[in-house]
Amino acid sequence: MQVYELIRLNEGSPAPMVLMDGDLLLDINLPMRQLIFPHADDIKISLSQLAQNLPELRSAMRSGENYWQCKTAINGTYWGMNLVHFQKTNGQPGDLSVISLLPLLWRGAPMGVSGHWLIQEPGGHQIGRYPMLINAESMRVSAPPTSLEALGLDHDITVAELVDQLRGHDRESFSGTLDAIRTESWRESELLDLQLFNPQREEWVRFEVRLVRLPRAANERWIAIQFHPVSDDPVNSQGQQTAIRGRVGSGSLVVAEILRYQDFLDVHGSEKAEALQSQIRAIFNRNLGEKDRMWLGAGNQFVVWFAGDTRGRRSEEFWVGVQRELERSLVFRDINQRFRIRGGYARAVNPESRAEHLIERAQTGLFNAAAGELSRADAGSSRSKDDAKNVRRRQAQLFSDFDEGRYSMIYQPISHPHDLKDPVGIEALSRSVSKSGEQFNGGEIVDAAVRHDFVKEWTLWGLDRLQADVSDWLMARHDRFVTFNVMPAIVVDQRNSSWFLERLAGMPERFRARLNLEITEQAIGHVINGDMISKIRDLGVAIYLDDFGAGESNLYRLIDIKPEAIKLDRFLIELMSEQYQQQDVLKQVIQLARSVSPRIIAEGIETQAQLDMVTDMGVDLVQGYFVGRQMDLTIPLSS
Repeated sequence: MQVYELIRLNEGSPAPMVLMDGDLLLDINLPMRQLIFPHADDIKISLSQLAQNLPELRSAMRSGENYWQCKTAINGTYWGMNLVHFQKTNGQPGDLSVISLLPLLWRGAPMGVSGHWLIQEPGGHQIGRYPMLINAESMRVSAPPTSLEALGLDHDITVAELVDQLRGHDRESFSGTLDAIRTESWRESELLDLQLFNPQREEWVRFEVRLVRLPRAANERWIAIQFHPVSDDPVNSQGQQTAIRGRVGSGSLVVAEILRYQDFLDVHGSEKAEALQSQIRAIFNRNLGEKDRMWLGAGNQFVVWFAGDTRGRRSEEFWVGVQRELERSLVFRDINQRFRIRGGYARAVNPESRAEHLIERAQTGLFNAAAGELSRADAGSSRSKDDAKNVRRRQAQLFSDFDEGRYSMIYQPISHPHDLKDPVGIEALSRSVSKSGEQFNGGEIVDAAVRHDFVKEWTLWGLDRLQADVSDWLMARHDRFVTFNVMPAIVVDQRNSSWFLERLAGMPERFRARLNLEITEQAIGHVINGDMISKIRDLGVAIYLDDFGAGESNLYRLIDIKPEAIKLDRFLIELMSEQYQQQDVLKQVIQLARSVSPRIIAEGIETQAQLDMVTDMGVDLVQGYFVGRQMDLTIPLSS
């Protein structure tokens, strides 16, 4: 290409550009002059002067790369440097290079990505306040500091970590939409209603999110994500607005959804759609009690909260009243459109219950409900109707038992294999007996606590009960200890860290030194909060791994955690004791456990044969019905 042709290209470009011949500066266009030397006008500019004001220039030229992102801002804007090499055609030696500056959306943003998608769609409506880019191949994230701060994200966050911070119900929706954009099935997604946990603010924040597939930029495919914060202004029965997020306490909650709302909107337009929502809101308001509250959800959803309604009576009365009104009237008779709704239901007995958790559980039931039905969050979808009914009945009884103070702790002894009569440890197990005499074991109580969001309440109750029951027994001898099961959420979810660590720190130091927290093997498969584990150990509390051998262990996580003790699962003991030819497998399991932890405890010892088997294999301690079902701590033991 001829030099004069490049000079014409250079001078006609709106982008800041310079023309180089090797290390010789041939031409600099007006936009570059105004950017780098706004007061230079007609003064001849040398390469050294240009490099002094644009230090990345020489590094970019030496790199040989076609794209180079400047590391400093010019006039408050970050720039990317684009180099295009041209071979001379007039026989002269050397290469011609056109170097242009392209504005970046933010520092570190990809070259050549247009910013029109940040705030507007073709109709001119604002659709995104906090932009983010995802590389469709590498799945790396690029976003301006303002977005990262508002979303509570780290600067080096990955897509997988972003998904982890979404509420459970939203992860599948977001991931499926992202896959559809990546595979170019969609160019642009619908508006998603997502909740993102902000660790700095320690709360869930709701956003409307849209994904857009962008044209290739710098030979890479990028997906734009637009986060638009949803107004925290729910509507109550008087039309006033208050926030719905964070702690709401005990009660029940209904999420109601207008079916076929989008179809209605497309056919009849926004004016009639707004009138429909207004009419439905009026129907809901007429059925609300004085202390009930209602919020507008995402588009076609309403959220209704019944404070203190732990039995669900008020929420059921509300639903019956709404259905009665809807059966009597047609909405918009002129177009023969009968209004149809479905609902999801969730209940909480924990005063610390949070609105976002309850809404998530209610929405899980919502999508299983047919028109006009209310799906309960505590229904066992994988069981038969009779079994599900029985589960709901028993869990309802568990709520009553907890409210009435019927939970208790029993303590199962843990002994040396050669001295079963003098236990050195005990495991705390929760139980409940209802007024009718119906009994509930710890597994049922834990399932109910996890499903119905009273993990914190149950855990604090357990620790209080533990300290009151066993302190004297523990302090009577230096080698005694107690183990207490904690739910996986305690060590997985960082939102639990403050209250749990605060409670542990409030215990006497001598008691903490004898306390061991058991986490189940299933928790190893999750991303355990390593910082939480370290802080627990800093308080002098040891970590025991329960149910080892159940088939859920992640060996790398196990090695990383290095529990102070490993408890062999009772089903593993039972299986190996019945199949003598498989006992070599148990020996290998014990050897593996021994390589990670200094103390091995065999659970589920119910026969002399099982005791002999694990004793020969060198376990340190044993536990099970053969050792003792329950220990009475009021009876003095040898000291």
